[in-house]
Amino acid sequence: MEKRRKLVAAAMAVLLLLAVLSFYPIVAKNAHHDCTGEHCPICMEMEAIARTVSELRQLPVLQAVLLVLFVFTQILGWRWHSDCLRDTLITWKVELLN
Repeated sequence: MEKRRKLVAAAMAVLLLLAVLSFYPIVAKNAHHDCTGEHCPICMEMEAIARTVSELRQLPVLQAVLLVLFVFTQILGWRWHSDCLRDTLITWKVELLN
């Protein structure tokens, strides 16, 4: 299961990299185009690329937040787990003679 998750994560990272790299030729080709006016399809495409890139910049922030939440839940889980293990019949040295 863990191997499958790593494979899916690697595939998603490669697809994301390919998507970002595919923007470069479009931007380089159309950087100095002759704009036809208000509903220029090239300008709309360039705006969509700019919006996508700005949304991708937020991924590291999201990853940092998820990392903090993961660490926090792991600490709480460890503490809760250790509290549960502290009070057992064995730690109380109870003899079960029945």
